[in-house]
Amino acid sequence: MRRLTQQAMELHKRKAVESAQTAADLKLHLDKYQAQLREAQVAVAEKTGAIEQEAYKYKRMQVLPYLWAAGSVFIKKLK
Repeated sequence: MRRLTQQAMELHKRKAVESAQTAADLKLHLDKYQAQLREAQVAVAEKTGAIEQEAYKYKRMQVLPYLWAAGSVFIKKLK
């Protein structure tokens, strides 16, 4: 009976060690993937900012000729 109890304790200890090692391995993977996610989020934010700047520039370029035309019409009306 004592031998059986000792075997059960050793098995439990082995399982606990295996579980701890698995948890440590999973934590390493989690940390790695979280770092990759942060890098991707930064890259997306930078790309989004660049695209927004380009869109703003493009929109201004599209509007400027109309503003110039409207301005010249307005100036002609003043004369």
